[in-house]
Amino acid sequence: MHTMHYQTLMQQIPLLRTCQAEMTHSASQLQENRQLGRMGVHWYVMLGLDTLAEVHAAAMCELEQQRYLTTQTLARSGITHAINVLYVLSDPEADRLSGGLRHHLDERRARADAWRAVAPADQVVLAQQYGQHLTAFSRAQPWYANAPRWPSLCERADAIGWGEWVHPALLGAANHEQALAQEVLNTMECEQRSSEPERKAAHELRNTKHGSDAVYLEAIALRMFAQALQHAALILGDAVATTVAESTASQIDPLLAEHQRVADLLQEEDSNIYIRMGG
Repeated sequence: MHTMHYQTLMQQIPLLRTCQAEMTHSASQLQENRQLGRMGVHWYVMLGLDTLAEVHAAAMCELEQQRYLTTQTLARSGITHAINVLYVLSDPEADRLSGGLRHHLDERRARADAWRAVAPADQVVLAQQYGQHLTAFSRAQPWYANAPRWPSLCERADAIGWGEWVHPALLGAANHEQALAQEVLNTMECEQRSSEPERKAAHELRNTKHGSDAVYLEAIALRMFAQALQHAALILGDAVATTVAESTASQIDPLLAEHQRVADLLQEEDSNIYIRMGG
């Protein structure tokens, strides 16, 4: 069943490529005749959509070349970017954006402090000056002092109504470092089989599921790209981009539903730790 499901998913790659190309074009053509919100919300969303277009163009190239680990890494990056765009876009008053910007500045300052703590003698002054500059810059921003907390990624996903998809999608790994570690664990699990034929079969199954997961994660990421594009297009009154986003959603949703249905059955066939949807 794994092999059949894998082959079915591989047949959907041209569809995903078409969806990606159409959304990339629509994102680049968004009419900027209206602002998307206060402060830097407009810039944040527009830059976010541009980033999503670039990430998914790269992800589809990797998927077509069957480089599944890189595909999954890019797909997870796309999921994160889409969550952030939707989270900020859902708050035109810009409180959420100010929280994200403060979080970014605070993280930079923490890295500067860590650098200063271990810097060699000839870099201590430079590290200290860098930290002082960040502190002064932060305090000079009128929004910094009252900026709200920037929630975790999954909390942001919950806030925009995508938690039920994002939690399981990132359960096995949330970034490339974790994905590599999980792949090693899955490989070790296969190697524990008692005979060479069993080990070979286990590795073939692992590789098949790895490929199906790559398709599935990229499909989720593209679906979230469509949601972000649609939200921005509706605010800007761009009917073409809205139609493209809606069309993408209607084409990807059946693929996601079918993959989940089959993956629930496949998960019972082996004990490897994969994301709920098969990998």
